[in-house]
Amino acid sequence: MWKPLSAALLATTLGACASVGDALNDAGLFLESSVSGPAPVERSLAGGLDPAPRPSAASWSNLAIENLETGSIETLSVASASTQSLSFLDPTGCAYTRANDWFSPSETWTNCGTSTNWRDAQASVTTAGSLWPLQVGRTAEYTRRAISTRTGEESIRTTRCEVVDAVRVLRHSGELTPTFKVECDDGRRTRTTWWSPDEGPVFYMQRHERRGLESAWEQLS
Repeated sequence: MWKPLSAALLATTLGACASVGDALNDAGLFLESSVSGPAPVERSLAGGLDPAPRPSAASWSNLAIENLETGSIETLSVASASTQSLSFLDPTGCAYTRANDWFSPSETWTNCGTSTNWRDAQASVTTAGSLWPLQVGRTAEYTRRAISTRTGEESIRTTRCEVVDAVRVLRHSGELTPTFKVECDDGRRTRTTWWSPDEGPVFYMQRHERRGLESAWEQLS
């Protein structure tokens, strides 16, 4: 797991550099945001990226990921549930399905979250607009009507997603990978994905408005 180095150590190591911040960026060692949690280093991407098509459901396979909070290596299981949908099992034991669209809200989930009444549910999702093919500026809104399996309670929430930028991100391997940066906000949680046209989600972060960082990982190449 990437860890920030002390300014004193970096100043000693990088000596003649004009500033520690510039030296860190030049060396590719800087970790962003000690307040909001681990985040990938972003670099500018001259020329942008060509639009990225949506992968087929059958093309997905399990993702080996590094938990950026703990440094542990984990597996996010992904499989095609049908030609139009995906099934997931995350490292916490949460199982869920969604349309063949990484950014769409889940349509079913089991053993997920901390709320007793909402650990299991089913939902219907309607979509306005489309992020695909991914291109900076594209937006989509997903409205989900969910029913709690335990109580029958109904919840309706709209998630707005936007492809906000095209950037290079620094990987654990030291490589810089071109990605689209996609932000999704449902009014309670913000989910950010750095999506590589070749690899899919290479970084993912999820923050809750009150609880703060809930998930942060990098896909290992």
